Amino acid sequence: MTGGSDCKLILWDERLAQLTAIDLNTISTIRPEVRALDFNEATKTFAVGTSGAEVLAVTALGKKQATLVQGHYAAGASSELWGAACHPTDQLFATCGGDKRVRIWNERAQLAASEELPEEVFAIDWSPCGEYLAVGDAKGQVHSLDAKNLKV
Repeated sequence: MTGGSDCKLILWDERLAQLTAIDLNTISTIRPEVRALDFNEATKTFAVGTSGAEVLAVTALGKKQATLVQGHYAAGASSELWGAACHPTDQLFATCGGDKRVRIWNERAQLAASEELPEEVFAIDWSPCGEYLAVGDAKGQVHSLDAKNLKV
């Protein structure tokens, strides 16, 4: 298996004949250029590190199994994590940052939800009941998001 800046994973046979090509543009929305690649023999999946600060688990058939890691990446901008908050009762945490995204992670640090907002997001916290998130953006506005779907 090889991968590169063309956003494609190519699976080769022992004679170096192409068996299949997987276009990561259909799997990832954040800069899917391949920067690192490894194969997990036990799960028969590829771990694919991308330019967009993601690590994806992808099958040899090109099906995305999971986003294992997703960083706060924004091209040409400050790509920093600016806020983090633990859920008041569940094993979840939320993050926000310079990429304008709010993310919810589960206890295994797997991405559970992600939503892009119009502005960079500097602060985040859960409501006491855990059903809502309050986020503060770069324009000084505070938004209330439904924690289930991250919609305003």
